[in-house]
Amino acid sequence: MRGRGRGEAGRRGRRIALLVAAPFLWAAALAAPADAQTFVDQGNTITGTLSNGDTFTLTENDGTFTIAAQGPQPFSITGTFTTNVGAGGITQLVLTGTETIGNTTQQLNCTLNIGNGTFSETGQCGQFQIGAPGTTPLAASIAGTSHATVRAQVQSMINILSNRIGSISRDIAQSRGGGDQQSSSRPASYSGISAGTAAKDWGVWADGSGSYLRNDSSVAAFRGYGVTTLTGIDYVYRDTWVAGFTGGYVRTDVAVAALQGSKVSQGAALGPYLSYIINDHFTIDGIFTYNRLSNDSGGISPSSFTSNRYTTALNLNAFWESHSIKWTGTFGYAYALELPNASAPASLGGVPTTVHYGAFSVGGEAAYPIGKFEPYIPLTFQYETTQTRDGTGNVGVLIGLGARYQIQDTIKAGFQVITEELRTHSQNVTGSANLRVTF
Repeated sequence: MRGRGRGEAGRRGRRIALLVAAPFLWAAALAAPADAQTFVDQGNTITGTLSNGDTFTLTENDGTFTIAAQGPQPFSITGTFTTNVGAGGITQLVLTGTETIGNTTQQLNCTLNIGNGTFSETGQCGQFQIGAPGTTPLAASIAGTSHATVRAQVQSMINILSNRIGSISRDIAQSRGGGDQQSSSRPASYSGISAGTAAKDWGVWADGSGSYLRNDSSVAAFRGYGVTTLTGIDYVYRDTWVAGFTGGYVRTDVAVAALQGSKVSQGAALGPYLSYIINDHFTIDGIFTYNRLSNDSGGISPSSFTSNRYTTALNLNAFWESHSIKWTGTFGYAYALELPNASAPASLGGVPTTVHYGAFSVGGEAAYPIGKFEPYIPLTFQYETTQTRDGTGNVGVLIGLGARYQIQDTIKAGFQVITEELRTHSQNVTGSANLRVTF
């Protein structure tokens, strides 16, 4: 096999170059002999030991493929990779040797089929994962967890900001109307506008939320939590425009099964928001936020890098009152783009390189004022327009329970609990509390 592979590989101009992505992991190669700490290139055959995280690059006429070995620590493979040329320009990289995980060993006879921009694996390949970065189960899990992290953080921020903007705009819209839009027996909800009270143009608010996050898919199983804290200040101009600015902090910390460790994404959030009160029943608002994030992973693929996330959202809101129930309807779209910096590792930690998240939302709430107390039920249908990547579905329904309390004409407090349903292999339960003061 080796002789035939060497001649054909030479004619096709193949070459194999060893790259060590994580040199410190050589210490995990328990079964490696003293003289096998690096690969020996013998034409089309390389012999040596692979530890978890080690990579080598195969350069073909149609592209370059980086092969990454990944598995539980301590872990090593001692054996031989032999290059053979298959039909249709496919190169077969055959691994024969011994896999060692702790004190357990087994024989390997694994064939990697590489070429024409594709990668596949057949045969006895053991418990470790070997493949082109971005195609292995570990790489897919890292990419999926990153996508789920973006979704959870964006949903939390947009939910907080949309609620704050919607509450202010609704109060202004209903305070301008008459008839069933504003009852003279109670205040017009929670922006500090009430019968006989001068309108307050400035407002400050704070909102904090915590989430339980879980994914039980075969792609990106994880379990953990998320935290979002935002504060803001806004100004009402002629009962027509609301302009404000928000700043805060977001964090998700999840234990990833494939990673055998945690993945943490955290950082600052800031940006402007704007709302236009069309008439007594309709408003439109826009949101932009910027996040500067640090991303840290542990376990069998440790990495640390920063990223920049840009999020925009646009919502159309409708308000009306019927039989003492205040109804709110919302239709909107949110989109987020996250870009890591150049320090993201190219082999494992750098997956994914870019995260896209976009979703349509249709929903609203039904509120029933009882004096200064206003309980409500929020319900939102979401359809994710981008590829989910974390093994979950594109459809989710957010349903919950909340309440607001008018402490004074200028002070309003509230809480809310929301759970996401119908999204397959996913659970997201969020509780939040908020306070708004106008002056």
